[in-house]
Amino acid sequence: VQQYRYDTGVQAVDGRMAHAWRYYYGYDPMGFHATGNVARGGIQGELAEIRINHSRSLVQTLLNLIVAPQFVWNPRASTVDYDAVRQVEAARAILEHYWHNRQFSTYATKAVESAIALSEGFIHEEWDSSMGEEYSVDPENAGGIIKTGDVRFANVAPWDVIRDPYKTDFSECQWLIVRLFKNKWDLAVEFPEKAKEIHDVPTEIPSRGDSGYALKVATDDVPLYYFYHKPCASLPMGRMVKFVSSGDVLEDTILPYGMIPLQRVTCAELQGTPYGYTPYFEILGIQEVMDSINSSITTNITTFGTQSLAVEEGSPVQPDDLGGGMRIIYYRPGSQPPQPLQLTKSPPEAFKYLEDLKTHEELLMGLNNVVRGQMQTGKESGAALALLQSQAIQQASVLQRNYLNALVSAGTAILRIIRSRATLPLKIGLVGKSRMDLVRETEVTKDSIQSIDQVVVELGNPVSQTAAGRFELSMQLVQMGVIKTPAEVLEVLETGRLEPLVKGTQEELVNILKENQDMVRGETPVVLLSDDHPLHGKEHTAAVASP
Repeated sequence: VQQYRYDTGVQAVDGRMAHAWRYYYGYDPMGFHATGNVARGGIQGELAEIRINHSRSLVQTLLNLIVAPQFVWNPRASTVDYDAVRQVEAARAILEHYWHNRQFSTYATKAVESAIALSEGFIHEEWDSSMGEEYSVDPENAGGIIKTGDVRFANVAPWDVIRDPYKTDFSECQWLIVRLFKNKWDLAVEFPEKAKEIHDVPTEIPSRGDSGYALKVATDDVPLYYFYHKPCASLPMGRMVKFVSSGDVLEDTILPYGMIPLQRVTCAELQGTPYGYTPYFEILGIQEVMDSINSSITTNITTFGTQSLAVEEGSPVQPDDLGGGMRIIYYRPGSQPPQPLQLTKSPPEAFKYLEDLKTHEELLMGLNNVVRGQMQTGKESGAALALLQSQAIQQASVLQRNYLNALVSAGTAILRIIRSRATLPLKIGLVGKSRMDLVRETEVTKDSIQSIDQVVVELGNPVSQTAAGRFELSMQLVQMGVIKTPAEVLEVLETGRLEPLVKGTQEELVNILKENQDMVRGETPVVLLSDDHPLHGKEHTAAVASP
């Protein structure tokens, strides 16, 4: 940790990220906010320096392009029996609960934003026994409450992820050190045997893009370092060490979840290094030139905007003669009348160059006017607009794929954390009408998802992402007889989800799977008059065909 910041390559990476951070949030190198006011430069303050932060707008446009599409959680079980099917449903409900109710989506969005603006974004997950619902009274602590515990998420800045800077790819890093900031008094309660050492740790605040070093200030937060090592030949179970800046170790165990609980999003890899790269770095120079041109134009207008007049020397016209509205001004025959001085005019090349620079910024970011809500002529056809939008999405496909891969790893980590740490029942909120059958699973434990070994994230149907597409889809389903009531039409139009419409058929197939297992064990399944008997008869042949 101490040596990391002295590496010249690390300093170059940190410096580039610090520069991007300042420009993204509109700060100047001195740390003053530059986009919220007009600064004055020059010897006598005659220059008006203004920033119009187009670069941040481009980042926000690309961010919305990546995180807007809906996706589906698809947990995968190691077996294909009735219990595994139910565990898949429970795992999906858990992931949707964390995505919607525990604001996991917010942390994912922040990670993508950091990836675009700073080259990398990280999400850290860990089990926190102090979170969750109150479960019982702690018999060993007077007045203490035992809670169920829960998964805690945190966004980690890229300069707070320490790695081997000489690796040629991030995936080759066998170990990572993550710096988070925790309240020292809470840490002392969590690790009472190290309470004195924790109290003596100097408090710090995280650096915010200014440098890799944190400043000593009056706060209760101290840096807590997580050392993670992947399972390998020399460490078959991996390793996790928690320590503070004084060097005192608070916890030293095997890697608890079988994986490093840190998910990374990046626009692209900085080839030959373990760091990311972003096209945002490419447009910062353009943004600086645009700021300079805009400042020149603004200086001309604000400095010389008050009208000045040129009067021929010796002219009888006095300043008082020029005010007060309509009046007659006399001047000598053959002399020039007062002339206005036009000092506010900027060359037309400056405005043309500004438009060219905006176009260059969009091209470098892989965007166009359509995705930014602007039309070039206003006469483009719908097909042309759709093509331009699809091209922008295609340009961002690498970032979108990295985003989905991070969600896959994060979803897998959430389920592994719950499976290894959730000894008490967790209450989850179910999402959507199609999950009403899982009321019994609103309290889940690690046993509820023991068979789940993988999570897959699939983007939703592009047709269902727009209102027009959902309407067309619902009309087709009405014609096919799948939708039978107006309420089902509204369900599709509002959410684009088809699960409620096919829930009955899905449950019938799950029931058949359970009956097949009972029949193989020699048990007679319960038969109802309402069963789809031709479907049952066809599917049951798979069970009775076995010798």
